[in-house]
Amino acid sequence: MAIAFDAHAHANSGSAASSLTYSHTVTGSNPVLLVAVFVDSGGDLVTGVTYNGTSLTRQDGNFHTGQGWIYLYTLAAPTTGAHNVVIS
Repeated sequence: MAIAFDAHAHANSGSAASSLTYSHTVTGSNPVLLVAVFVDSGGDLVTGVTYNGTSLTRQDGNFHTGQGWIYLYTLAAPTTGAHNVVIS
């Protein structure tokens, strides 16, 4: 089975926020949801990511870019349809 890109979403809090919520639609069969989070301040500030209330798994190897941190979260077999991604 070939891997196919379905869609992307971009959200920006624009300032310090305790959480960020945006709607994202998952379609297709055997989907995997990847959420990358960029934080431009120091410290380990991301406490979790959910999609439709289900927690995503934080992957090891967060990257410091020199300008901030990038975190990668994944969820295998997410619920299809339009649901909220919540980054805390």
